[in-house]
Amino acid sequence: MPTPPQRKIQPLGPGRFLATGNGNTANGAFALISDTGGAFNTAVGDRALFSNTEGETNSAFRWSALASNTTGVANTAVGVGSLFSNTTDESNTATGAGTLSNNTTGSNNTASGFTALQNNTAGGGNTATGASALLTNTTGFSNTADGFFALMSNTTAHGDTAVGAAALQNNIDGDFNNAIGAGALEANTTGFRNTAVGVQALGFLTTGSTTSPSAPTPPAV
Repeated sequence: MPTPPQRKIQPLGPGRFLATGNGNTANGAFALISDTGGAFNTAVGDRALFSNTEGETNSAFRWSALASNTTGVANTAVGVGSLFSNTTDESNTATGAGTLSNNTTGSNNTASGFTALQNNTAGGGNTATGASALLTNTTGFSNTADGFFALMSNTTAHGDTAVGAAALQNNIDGDFNNAIGAGALEANTTGFRNTAVGVQALGFLTTGSTTSPSAPTPPAV
């Protein structure tokens, strides 16, 4: 939890302090307490937008949402600890407890579901929908994971698409893979440019690079 800033504040009455920003809304203990010049922020929940100083147009709902944000703009955090570590980056959307909670400098990420993109630090342009989707991603970018555990183990890979529960679950740094279907390319770790369509399609491939067609080729007439 961030340490409360040591600065002078001017009380306006019980539980209220003077800030210079415009159009801000704060509801909750220590919500937006550090704001000095930020504008049009909304913080609802204890310590929501706790460290924000000059960041603008941010929205934080629930305990410690966007708590470390200082100058980041246009971020939305809905859920306990969502976007907790974000400091200066922008245009992230986190919905669900722990979503994007370790993000510091990644931007244009969207996470929806418990702990989705939780460990992302600097990766940008990722979309994770589903519990633990893209859970361990750190610097990987432009990935799309839709489904429980989809791309869960990804760390630095980019350009991957996983649709379905556990699709590309074990992928670490294989790039430009497409997995559509529950368990598709589930065992892949470093293989790249693979396409698998169907439940458990290429489910045991680990490091190869190939393509699985969505349907068998009809025999020649």
